[in-house]
Order: sequence, then C-alpha cells, then structure tokens
Amino acid sequence: MMVHILLGLLLLLAAIQDIFTRTVYREPILGATLLFFLLNTLGLGPVNPLGSLLGLVVLGLGLELLRILGTLITRHADAFGRGDVLLGTAVSTALGPFEGGAVLFWAFLLSGFYGLFLLLRGKGAQATMPWAPFLFLAFLLRFLL
Repeated sequence: MMVHILLGLLLLLAAIQDIFTRTVYREPILGATLLFFLLNTLGLGPVNPLGSLLGLVVLGLGLELLRILGTLITRHADAFGRGDVLLGTAVSTALGPFEGGAVLFWAFLLSGFYGLFLLLRGKGAQATMPWAPFLFLAFLLRFLL
C-alpha cells in the first residue's frame, strides 16, 4: 500500500509539472524508480523483486522502443520524451509487469482519445500532448475505481 501511495504522489506531481511546463524532470523519477525497486526487494511492495525487475526491463525497453518508433515516424526529436519513458518505467517497476502494463495500456488509450479529440477539433497539428496526466488518470482508474 505504501508503494501505491508514493506512486500516486509521484504521478500527481509529474502530471502537474507536465501540464504547466510541458516537461517532466528525470532525476526525481529515477530516484523514485530505485526506491520502488528497493521497497519491492525488501518485501514492502506489491510485487516480488523478480516482478519488479521484469517490469523495469521489459516495459522499460518496450517504452524506449516506442519512443524510437515515434521519433522515426513523426521525425520529431521528442515525440515521446525520455521523461515519459522513465515515468512509465517507474510505474512498471512499482507495480510489476502485469499491473504496470495495465496502467500503461489505459494511459495510452486515454491519451489516444484525447489526441483524436484534438484532431477532430482541428488543432492536432499545433498541440503538444502531456502524457503524465493521462498516466495519473489511468492509475486512478485502475486502483481507485
């Protein structure tokens, strides 16, 4: 439960920062990822150390490949930024590969609906999309509702 509260606070702060500054600082997210791995290793988290490591490696690599693919498709250097990859990696480290993957799936689904809304309004080309608020909403949908 402690990991869920800390993860919720991290995602809330990242969402607020992403909305107002359109960036997410990487150093606190790296520290939180190490803290989540340490808490899971000590038995204070929701998954065992192997699940935490699998979430870190598998979903972290998947998000990094998605970032590279987005850069190649859009030809924009930060189509999906490194801070977003680290935030998704923190979620998957804290919750493991299955729960973390479910939260990431819902975050991509919510951000896809928002992107579709922007395209239908005709403002899709000028808009940058913050991803941390959708990750926070997906976390809330997954664990509070």
